[in-house]
This record gives sequence, C-alpha cells and structure tokens, in this order.
Amino acid sequence: MKIKKALLFALVLSLNTFHLAKSQENMDKALCQAVDYALNFEYANALVLLDSLRQENSEDVRPYLFKAVVYIQLLVNCKDVEKNRVLFFQNISKAEKIAKKLAKKNEDDWYANFFLGGVYGWTAKYYLDAGDKWETFINARKAKRHFEKTQKLNPDCFDVYYGLGVYHYYAGTLPKLLRFFLPLFNFEGDVKGGIRELNLAKERGKYSGDFAAYELVLIYLNKKEKREEGLQLILKLCEKYPQNFNFQLLGAQYYHYLGEDSLAHLPIERLKSKIQDEFYAELSDNKRAECHLWSGLISLSSSQNEKAQNDFETALNKCNSDALKSQAHYLFGLSLNEQERYEEAYQHYLKSLEHEDYFGSHHKAKEEIKKLKKEKLITKN
Repeated sequence: MKIKKALLFALVLSLNTFHLAKSQENMDKALCQAVDYALNFEYANALVLLDSLRQENSEDVRPYLFKAVVYIQLLVNCKDVEKNRVLFFQNISKAEKIAKKLAKKNEDDWYANFFLGGVYGWTAKYYLDAGDKWETFINARKAKRHFEKTQKLNPDCFDVYYGLGVYHYYAGTLPKLLRFFLPLFNFEGDVKGGIRELNLAKERGKYSGDFAAYELVLIYLNKKEKREEGLQLILKLCEKYPQNFNFQLLGAQYYHYLGEDSLAHLPIERLKSKIQDEFYAELSDNKRAECHLWSGLISLSSSQNEKAQNDFETALNKCNSDALKSQAHYLFGLSLNEQERYEEAYQHYLKSLEHEDYFGSHHKAKEEIKKLKKEKLITKN
C-alpha cells in the first residue's frame, strides 16, 4: 500500500513537473514573440500578447518588465511621449516590486537577481535618453551588481551579457579623466570586454540576442575597421524586422559611411515613402526629420544640392529637437556653399550655433564660418 501511494505521488509530481516545464516553454516562446513584435514596430501586438500573459499570472515579473521595454521603445520612436512615460514607470515599478519580493525570499535566487538587473538596466536607459546623468549612473550601478550576481549563480544565463556588455562598453568610452575616478565607485569600464559580452548575448541570449546585435551595429558604425561586419549585422536585422524604422535608416547610414551612396539612396528613398503609410502614423516628428536629414546628407554627398536642400527644409519644418535643427542648418549651409551661395550659407551656420550642439555641429559650423571670412567670401563681420 505504501509503495502504491509512493508511486502515485511520484506520478503526480512528474506530471506537475512536466506541465510546469511546458508552461515555462510556452511562456518563453510568447516572450520571444513579443520581442519580435516590438522590434518590428508592431507595438500593439506586443502589448496585447504581454497583457494576456500578465492575466494568466499577475505575479510573474516578466510580462511587466517586457511591457516596460515596449514602452521605452514607444518613448523613443513615437508620439504621445507623456502617456508612454507614465506607462513605462507603472510597469517597471511593478516588475521591481515583484522581483524584490522574490529576492527577499532568497537573495541568491538568480532569477530574481536577473530581473532586478533588467529593471535597473532599462531604467538607466530611460534616464540616459532623458539626459539625467546622475540617475543613469545610479541605476547602471545597481544593474551591474545584480547582473554580476546572476552570472555567478547561473553561468548559463546568457541574456545577462547584454546588460553587462552595454555597461562595460559605454563606461569604457567615458572621458579619460572621469574613468580615472570610476573605480572608486565600482564603475569600471572595458570597451573590448563589453564588445565580447555583447557578441555572446547576440549568439546565445534567449531574449536579448537582437537587442545585442543592434547595440553592436551602433558601436561598429563609428569603428571604421568594423563597418563591413556591422553592415552584415544590420542587413540581417533589416531582413528579419522590415518595419523597424531605425534598422532601415541604419542600413542607409552604413552604405554612406562605406562610401556607397548609390546603394544608400535606395533604402533611404524607400523609407521616406514608407513613413507616409498609416502603419507609421504614430512615428514621432523627430524620427521623420531624422530620415529627411540623412536623405539630404546622402544627396549632398552625391552633389544633388537642390534635392538635399528640400530634405533639410523638410527636416527643419518637422523636427522639434533643438540638436537636430543645429545639424540641419549646418548641412544646409554646406549645400549652399557648394552652389557658391556664401551669404545664405553663412546665415545657416549662424543658425546652427543658435541651437543645441549635435555631435560637434557647433565646431564644424564655426570652422566653415572661419573659412568664409578668411577667403573673404562674405561681407558680414
């Protein structure tokens, strides 16, 4: 009798374990599908799927964290910024609360530590985009601590390398004087190590593989020796996520930096046409302006000055980003220079200086003004 009871208990336990494993497998598939939806700009589909998962288990940390990730994508790419900001914090706060509860039960729970790392990592991303350096620093440190603990507790959690890779790479690119003091705050950077970790996440991450690939694409764009590799990565992402505005724009940028403007024209013109579709109705004005800005730059490189000027004019009319306006005026000035319309070019360089600097646009505009004055091409003092 005791043997029969033991066998029955073992059978029930094995069935429960099987159903738990099956449930976990289904959850993982659904989360991966939600990531694919989000990266293809199908935000509504991603949110519907994540809401259904949340309804199945309101105390599961994952749907809340993944919804927060969707909302941060919406914040960056779409209109209605305030609504998306509120929803981001609602979901990230709920995810933090659940993960902290798990960690309180067992501080060595790798699962709890991993998702706490995710909470603080994406919060750091929010504050970085918002320009709050202190909050970015605070949250990045917390994320690093939890990711490192996860790494020790579960070496097979390869998604952790996405967070660690982003952290180590960008901490390693900070100004040298600042990096000197970072070890005092346990905030060391490692550029090469960060790239290795991102590659590991790209190859073996369950959820973060394509996020890591995108981060590598952004990094390689500014590394001349890595641009061919970056181009292959972005082309794969464009093929997998054909509706992702940022991926398509990056493809054109890569061709431009590789000196292949004839190949850059096709994707940028296609993108300019696509953003008129209903699918992109919620795309932010700044993103639309960015598309025209790059279209103009590529045309300028091909000496199509009038076409470039039309794009720069459109960018200036659409964008509400002060920094993008600075870049647009600077580039507008260059195109006018090409046509020997020096007085007009000078006015655009001055306007560039009136707006927030965009990756050196002020310095470049000042250099062009110096040239115009030195060669006495303008009558202004």
